[in-house]
Order: sequence, then structure tokens, then C-alpha cells
Amino acid sequence: MKFTGLFLTLLTLFQLRAATPNSPHNLRCYDKINPIGIDNEPYFGWHFFDANNDEIQSAYQIIVASSKLKIDSNIGDIWDSEKVESRMQNYVYFKGSKLSAAKQYFWKIRTWDKNGNIGPYSKSATFSTGLFKNSDWEGAKWIKRENIDIDDYTYYRKKIGLPNKNIKRAIAYISASHSYEMYINGKLVAKGNNHHYPQYTYYQSWDVTSFLKSDAENLFACLTHWYFGGQGRAKGERGLLMKVIVEYGDNNITTIGSDGSWKQKRATQWDKNQPVRNGEGIGHVEKIDSCKMIPNWNTISYHDSDWNYATEIGLQPVAPWTQRLRSDLTRVKEKIITPKSITQPSKGKYIIDLGKIYAGRFNITFEGGNSGDTIKMIGGFVLNNDGTVSKKINQQTDLHFFFIHN
Repeated sequence: MKFTGLFLTLLTLFQLRAATPNSPHNLRCYDKINPIGIDNEPYFGWHFFDANNDEIQSAYQIIVASSKLKIDSNIGDIWDSEKVESRMQNYVYFKGSKLSAAKQYFWKIRTWDKNGNIGPYSKSATFSTGLFKNSDWEGAKWIKRENIDIDDYTYYRKKIGLPNKNIKRAIAYISASHSYEMYINGKLVAKGNNHHYPQYTYYQSWDVTSFLKSDAENLFACLTHWYFGGQGRAKGERGLLMKVIVEYGDNNITTIGSDGSWKQKRATQWDKNQPVRNGEGIGHVEKIDSCKMIPNWNTISYHDSDWNYATEIGLQPVAPWTQRLRSDLTRVKEKIITPKSITQPSKGKYIIDLGKIYAGRFNITFEGGNSGDTIKMIGGFVLNNDGTVSKKINQQTDLHFFFIHN
């Protein structure tokens, strides 16, 4: 009888535990985890979680708050959906108070099972809005380097002093045609593409809080690359637009924007007279002369007295960017691929086999040699029978790369 009593007690405990759903997990907004730079019509998604395999969600409640303190207190001052009877777990659209641009919000959710048992709230998640209207770009102007290069690599830089305050949060909003690399104080922050079409122009948002220094000068720098029109890429126009909003612990802000006070210079290591890779205009053959590199161009200590000021194109909207800029949540992620094998079929020639086809860039360190030596590289999709790179199966694309040793 003692054994039976213990069995009944365990069974009762199991039933009590199974009666309540667990908290939802994998919270997403715009199909992203804690996204930055979303538009003003967010939608939510989550995974219902219950210990019983045959359970289903019968209802949910979402709350959205303006602060971490309020969401931790389960106060949805921006939106409280209250109980909604629905099995939906994705594409649940926000129906709360009007959202502000360039602001962080907090949200969480709880669910009910098929028997009407309510589970605990999930851990909180966040989403940060971007710049909704053209007027939200106030304080930043489109800029460019005046030139007629059809393969245009340009450096931009600007020193900005920040006050002696606690930096709570800093977000950079950037648009550049066709691609950019953004640096702060010499460190790479982000890479991105913003192909500009007549009806669509895009920007991206990045959290740069950890890159900034309070009570000090900070160096904001960008490398942009414009290379005419081609396959899957509108011609657009060369230009850079960047706005950084720095929030402090006392709720004051500093706004930093690209304008005519930024310095610019051609990135001289790229040879601007190289042919296109094929007739579809996917880009130009890269020839990099390391003797012409500008060391430390993106650091605070570099002296840019011989650089020219950027040309101001104007405030957003300005031709040719006359439409509202749309947020692009796409992010470029890179990782180093280790070669499957490296062989030397003859003196001075090496075959680097990655084992499969990757979309990527070379990351090679050259040692020895003489200044001015040209290193010729060619990519390929397959190897010949003798182990060399085939030049035939290349989608009619010139896959040569050239590097001049310093």
C-alpha cells in the first residue's frame, strides 16, 4: 500500500506539472532575434512549448513595453494584446500604440494549452525601430567623392568628440551604393550592400555601442565601392548616407551625420582601369597594389590634412534617392574557410583546394618576394585532371585577381 500511495503521489505531481504549458521560446520579430532597424509594422513569432507531446496552443497574450523595468514587471504600456484565442505562432502583427523611430522596445509572451491552462511569461526579447520617414534622417546628408571612375573605391572619415557621459546605446544607420565597410576607431563594425533601385532604396542598422569611447575623440570611417550597373544590380549613383544616434544614461543624445565636413580620398590600392569580369557586368577584375595602400586610414591617429572634403549631395530625399529608404535586415556574415589541400605542382605555383564551391574572398598572407612583384591568382569551379584550376567551366567569367607586393 505504501508503494501504491507513492505511485499515486508521483502520478498526481506529473499531472499537475503537465497541466501547465512551459514558457514560449525562440521569440522572433520580423523573423529575427532581437532585430535592429525594423519598420513600424512589426510582427511576432515564437515556439509553443509543453511537456505533453499531444498539447497545442489555444491562446496567447503578448505585451510590449517601453522599458526593461516595465517588461520585467509584466506591464505592457505600448501594447497588451490580452488573451487572444488563436493557434497562430508566427506573423502575429503588432496592434498597439504608435511606435517611435529609432527606439528600443521590449516584449514577451505567454500561452494557453488546449485545456485552457495558462503558462508563465517567456523571457523578454527586444526589437529596435529604424528610421521611418525621410525626415528621420535629419542631421545627415548624402555625400560623395567627385569622380568619373566606373569602379570607384572611396575612403571617408570624420573625427567626433563625445562628452564624458555613460553611453547607454548607440545605433548607426547607413546606406551606400553599392557596398560599404564601416569602421569606428580602427575596428571593423560591419559590411553591407545597398543596391539602389528606382523604386527601392535600402539602409541597414548596426549597434555600435561597444565601439565608442566617452570623453574622447572617435573616428568614424567608411570604405565604399560603386561599380556601375550589372547582373542583379541597378546602376544607382555613388553616395554615402550615415547617421549615428548616441544615447546617454541621462537620456540626452548626440547625433552624428555624414555631411560636407567629412574627409574623402580615393582608395588608391585598387587599380581603377581593370576590365569587367564578363558581359553581364558582375564586377571588375581586382588588381590591388599594396605599394599604394594608405596605412591606418581608419584610425584616430592618422593625419588626413591632404584629404579633400566630401561633396554634399543633399538631405534625404534628394535625386536620385527620392523614395523613402527601406530597412534591410540582411546581414553579411563571414567565416574563414580552411583549405582542404594546398599543393605545389611547379615552382612558384600553388593550388589551393577548398573542397567545394564557396562565395567568398581571398584571405592570404604573402611572405618573401620583392617589392613590385605581381602575384597572379585565378579562381575556379573545378579542377583539371592534372589537379590545376580549370579555366573553361567558369560561367564565362574572368576570375583573375592580381596583387602587387610591397
